Amino acid sequence: MKPTALGTGNPNEKVVNCLGGTSRVRVVVALLFACAGCAGSSNSNSASAGDSTGGTSTTGGTTSIADNSNSGGTSDASTTTPQTYGRLRIAGNQIVDSNGNRASLNGFCLGDVTSVDRSGHWNEDLFRNAAAWGAKLLRVPINPATFRMGSDVVFNYLDQAVAWAKVYGLYISIDWHVIGNLPQGIFFYADTSTTLDETVQFWTQTSRRYANETTVAFYDIYNEPAAIEWQGGSWSFADWKSTADQLVTIVQTESPETIPLVAGLDFAYDFSPGGSQPFASQNIALSVHPYPGNTTVKPRSTGWDKAFGYLSDTYPIMLTEIGFDPCDTIQPDSYKAGVEFGRDILSYASEKGIVWTAFVFFNGTGWPMPLFSDWQNFTPTTSGAFFRDVLLGTPIDQAGNGDAVCP
Repeated sequence: MKPTALGTGNPNEKVVNCLGGTSRVRVVVALLFACAGCAGSSNSNSASAGDSTGGTSTTGGTTSIADNSNSGGTSDASTTTPQTYGRLRIAGNQIVDSNGNRASLNGFCLGDVTSVDRSGHWNEDLFRNAAAWGAKLLRVPINPATFRMGSDVVFNYLDQAVAWAKVYGLYISIDWHVIGNLPQGIFFYADTSTTLDETVQFWTQTSRRYANETTVAFYDIYNEPAAIEWQGGSWSFADWKSTADQLVTIVQTESPETIPLVAGLDFAYDFSPGGSQPFASQNIALSVHPYPGNTTVKPRSTGWDKAFGYLSDTYPIMLTEIGFDPCDTIQPDSYKAGVEFGRDILSYASEKGIVWTAFVFFNGTGWPMPLFSDWQNFTPTTSGAFFRDVLLGTPIDQAGNGDAVCP
């Protein structure tokens, strides 16, 4: 359970009420990873990270990282074949495997590691169930506050994630889960705040440690850069570009074969101020968080084209957070939508060769858009059933159970 934000009884109240219009998008997500500073201890059963090499099976020119045909619930480990991985790389506007085949990399975002640990569910079963739902990639968020507990704490979590990912044929993306304005020090919550020095330290140590670990496929260098204008903040795209290129240089120096993910401003949504080459760095993929509240004009593709889709011919793009909930009461302006939204965004992604990780493969008080409703059976929610169906091969226009009956 996450702590109360800003000393209020409602963990979202003050931040939500200070905003207006589309600027409110992502504010609750900004608070969701705020448990790290409260964590009492990390899981002590550390697994060591090591190199893993080898090929992957391919079907029709697209890499399938693992065969995860179980349709739900907890799968038996004996039915899941451990995989070895080829190193992923960028080829044009696609992410490909070591044989040059386009990689099928869709999957899920986890909750931040300390929140999951405090819930009692940071364990192999979480990865087993994600694989059973068809995931090929898991995004693993690390709050800066977790890093401030010590790099050994972070690496304990990440070493375990690597070990469990290997068992179930998964790649992982390490997400530095910062939310806000770095140059002016304006953040939503202390646990997701950072400094440039701390960020450099995190990525220097982390990218060096996992440089030879092919299971760690991506470094999401800065989760959601945002100016936060309503608190007096400003952040030009040119300044963000300079910072992002600096961070990319660090991870590519330490870990030249791991793919950096780089977000746009406006909470990882808008690249348009950067034009056709938003960053000077080469061999990067773009990270985008398109939630229902970002664009409400139909067709939604018009807004997506303007903000990020126009770059899909030149860069690999990953929707590192997508989600919806027809019953959302936490921040309806941002997250409330039905299966129609899911079909729109995944059809758009499929058309443009964009991969994705759905938010959020976790269930906890105050978290919007959970993909399952209980920890006992991992019962899918409306959005969970939709994303699971697509991952298991159901056509996008047939996936999901339609609109939910909300309580």
